[in-house]
Amino acid sequence: MKTTDLEEELESRYMDHNRQGWNRACLQAGIPALSEDTCARILAVLSLHDNEQFAFSGKFAADMEYIQNRFHIHGAGKPDAKFVKRLMFYINELEEYARTHVNPEGERGLFPAKPQWAVDMFEKMYGIKI
Repeated sequence: MKTTDLEEELESRYMDHNRQGWNRACLQAGIPALSEDTCARILAVLSLHDNEQFAFSGKFAADMEYIQNRFHIHGAGKPDAKFVKRLMFYINELEEYARTHVNPEGERGLFPAKPQWAVDMFEKMYGIKI
């Protein structure tokens, strides 16, 4: 049982560091740490939704570094074409969802009206509520 906020913070940083190390090791070994589908879903949600919680999640930052390196998503790099095709599929799915769903206040848009898979994935993987 944790006795202080400091202990919780230290454990969280330790786990984030482990996630980064695991992702880097998998990348070097050519073993996927995250499926291509999961990576595409993460980037699709990120492309349509800015949430300050993303900046404070070490696990999310480690996964973003992994995704960028695995699929060559850098400023001057040429991204993996197969991955871009899958990413565009999910971006289009989210945009279509935004066009066809109305939130309780009557406004159109992806957030707060959002697909359940996106809500569940970010809550489970990062503890982020989108």
